[in-house]
Amino acid sequence: MKRPIAILFLFSLALISTSNVRAKVTLHTIFTDNMVLQRDAELPVWGWAEPGEKITVAIIDNKAEATAGDDGKWMVRLKPMQVSDKPLQMEITGGQGEKAVRKNILVGETVVVSSDQVAKPAAVRFGWHQTAEPNLSNKEGLLASPFRTDK
Repeated sequence: MKRPIAILFLFSLALISTSNVRAKVTLHTIFTDNMVLQRDAELPVWGWAEPGEKITVAIIDNKAEATAGDDGKWMVRLKPMQVSDKPLQMEITGGQGEKAVRKNILVGETVVVSSDQVAKPAAVRFGWHQTAEPNLSNKEGLLASPFRTDK
């Protein structure tokens, strides 16, 4: 008789301890460190959080807020930004205080490709691997398709 009670007690304890676990705020994988955002265009940013959680996204003083839907999805649209050659930081904050940060963000429309290992690149491939998750978009927020410059 003691064994079933002990198992029931441990099961109840496990349920109680996991009830306070909250999902952290996450961004779609296209939002990474070292990304380039399109200048002079509204900037959609989206991800997932706990349903009903308030989300704030900020780059300097450009802030937008959203509330995660019943499915946990959220999206904000930051105001258009001017070209910036100074690295910026994007902070995404959830209602429970959790934070995600993306660093070294530039705003513009020209992507400069360079490599310490290749003095004069003959070609560039973008998003060419099968598992690539491209993070380059135009001013309408449409993602660039994989491309190569060598053909």
